[in-house]
Amino acid sequence: MKKALLVKCITLLALLLASCNNSRVKLSNNSYNDYTQPLDSTINDSIIDNKQGVIPIGYTREAFQEYVPKNAIEKQFLSDMHSFSEAINTRNSKRVVELYYPDYFVLLQKQAPEKSLQQIKEKVRSYYETNFNEIIAAYTKDWNDAKRAGVCITNIVNRVTENGKMLFLYEYHTTLSSDEVTIFKKEAEYSISASLNNGKQWYSSADNINDLFEILSISFSHSAIDKVLTKQ
Repeated sequence: MKKALLVKCITLLALLLASCNNSRVKLSNNSYNDYTQPLDSTINDSIIDNKQGVIPIGYTREAFQEYVPKNAIEKQFLSDMHSFSEAINTRNSKRVVELYYPDYFVLLQKQAPEKSLQQIKEKVRSYYETNFNEIIAAYTKDWNDAKRAGVCITNIVNRVTENGKMLFLYEYHTTLSSDEVTIFKKEAEYSISASLNNGKQWYSSADNINDLFEILSISFSHSAIDKVLTKQ
């Protein structure tokens, strides 16, 4: 039973994190409606835009301006968020695990206490190694020509610091790249990133409000999580 639960949790968490930096915060709680993203029903594969060529509706070839970091912490944040996407795109399962938010493994171990953290990390690494084709296909499903997916981070909306740990709520646009061109999703999305060591390393977090609180509350107070999600 515990073994089956562990596999189920690993599968769920791997799918949730299937984008670096791209785990999307779907803020379904009423108090967080400012950052709830509506479903875009207009995006379809291979829709012809007379100005753009054959790209999906809802995307553009016009690049968004990436956020310019104001200090070393923000520079590290941007680097780490892009590193996760790069690890996926290059099929580097070892690097993927290194970039996983550590408390995901803590949560998994609570579900399967007979497993060591190293055993759990190896399960996650093995999952990625086996399923990279499906994971990358899920990232790039909006565009048949896409071979890589990533993000263009355009703003850090909220910042919270608590006992040497930090949370960022950031705005981003999904990017899809073929061999010749990169396109950008027109609609902005939002996600949470966490650092447990004063901004020296950053991790992406869950894309579901319930998972978000369960995972982040291992290291952060609920008041800190509420604050980073509240429009200032």
